Amino acid sequence: MNTNVANQPDWGPEHLRRAIQAAGVSLWSWHVDTDVFLMDPHGYRLWDIGADGVVTFE
Repeated sequence: MNTNVANQPDWGPEHLRRAIQAAGVSLWSWHVDTDVFLMDPHGYRLWDIGADGVVTFE
């Protein structure tokens, strides 16, 4: 097994964005103290929730 860093691909932010989009993945975050739950635009579409509404983890 070669663990040489020079042989590793150079994955940048644009590669990550493209991979997420191609996989249909949604990114989200939850602020535990306030129970605020945020998603990227794709997540709101997946769950059929308006981005202007309040969403909680529950």
